[in-house]
Amino acid sequence: VEHVHDDAHRHLRVVAVHAAGYREVQDPARSLSSPIRLEPWGRIEGTLTVGGRPASNCAVRLDSSRLPLADTPHASLRLGARSDSQGRFAIPLVPRGEFVVYPVIANTYCRGVLVTVEPGCTQRVDIVIGGGQAITGRFAWAEQGVQIHWNSPAHQFSLTGRPSQPAPAGTVETSRDAQGGFVSLDFAVGEDGAFRVDAIPEGTYRLEAQIGRERADGALVLPPPPPLGGVAREVVVKGVRDGTAARPLDLGVLEVKRLNQRPEETQEASK
Repeated sequence: VEHVHDDAHRHLRVVAVHAAGYREVQDPARSLSSPIRLEPWGRIEGTLTVGGRPASNCAVRLDSSRLPLADTPHASLRLGARSDSQGRFAIPLVPRGEFVVYPVIANTYCRGVLVTVEPGCTQRVDIVIGGGQAITGRFAWAEQGVQIHWNSPAHQFSLTGRPSQPAPAGTVETSRDAQGGFVSLDFAVGEDGAFRVDAIPEGTYRLEAQIGRERADGALVLPPPPPLGGVAREVVVKGVRDGTAARPLDLGVLEVKRLNQRPEETQEASK
C-alpha cells in the first residue's frame, strides 16, 4: 500500500497493489472505515505488425491516457512487454482504466492505440505500423589514415523530419509524433560505420552524423568539446504501395569530413 499525498492541497490517495489485484482510493477519509476491495488485474494481448510482417523483439509500452495536472497527487505504473518471433505480446497486471499501447521501434516511440481495460478482462489490440521503409548505409571518414571508433558514445547519429501521412484512424499521437507529426530519433552504428534504421514512415528527413572527440583509451572527453566532423543528407522515404513495403533505401557510403570543411548537404532521391 502506497500513500500519495499533497500537503498544500490536503489531497490523499491510497494505492493498493497486490498479486491478486489493484485499487486506488481517491478520498480515503470517507472510505477507510470500510475494507478496500481489490479489483482483479486486467490483461492486454495483441500483435505487432510492421510493413506487413510480424515485428519481433520490439518493446511495447503502456501509458495512462490521462495526464495528471502538475499540482495533483497521482500514482503511475510503468508497464510493458516485448514481442516474440511472431509479433505477439502480452501485458499482464493491468489495472482498470484507459491506456495508450505503443511500440518502440528503432529507439523510436511510434503511434499508439487507445484501449480501455476492465477488471478481470483481457483486452485485444493489434498494432499495425504502415511499414515505411528501412534506411541503410555506412559512414566513412573522408581522410586516409584516420581511425574512427564508430560505435563510440562520443558520436551522435540522428534522423529528423516530418512524415507526409497523417496518423491512421484510431491511433494516438505519442512522443515520436509530437508537434504535428515530427520525428526525431537517434540510431546506433556498428563498429564498421554501418547502420540500418527500420520502419521509418513515408516522408522527407534529415540524416545527420556528428563525430565527437574521444581520448586515446576511448573514454569520453568532459566537458564535450566541439565535434570533430560531421555529415548531413536529406533522404526521401517511401511508404507501402499495394500492401508491399518499399525495399530498403541504401544511401551507400557517407563521407564524414572535418568541421573546417562544412558537412555536405546533398539530396538522395528515393529508390
